[in-house]
Amino acid sequence: MEARKGKLFLVDWDVVAVEEHSKHLYEDGWEVERESVDPRKAFDLIKSYGPNVVVIYLSSLPAYGRALADDLRSSEETEGIPILFVDGKEKAVKKALAETPGAIATTQEDVLGELLRFRDR
Repeated sequence: MEARKGKLFLVDWDVVAVEEHSKHLYEDGWEVERESVDPRKAFDLIKSYGPNVVVIYLSSLPAYGRALADDLRSSEETEGIPILFVDGKEKAVKKALAETPGAIATTQEDVLGELLRFRDR
């Protein structure tokens, strides 16, 4: 079996969509962990999982995604983990980028290409 590209943590507050996105990313070669219900649980899982990148979908409950990103940046253990925001309304994306130093935003169509920068070296 081919080696995985790296570890990715997926956050989407839409419990149906998270399954679909997770499958898509796994099929692209990523080891995927995910959370779609509890922001506190997501934060704790990210700390213990140590992913190459955290992917946060802003298309559902963007305030939750921004709050999680803020928590990640505020913790010494997680402050250096790259954050990739995906989709969402323009206003929500701009706000997330303004509030999250170093984060990147992309679309569902371009997410696989953007993720290449975070693969294991």
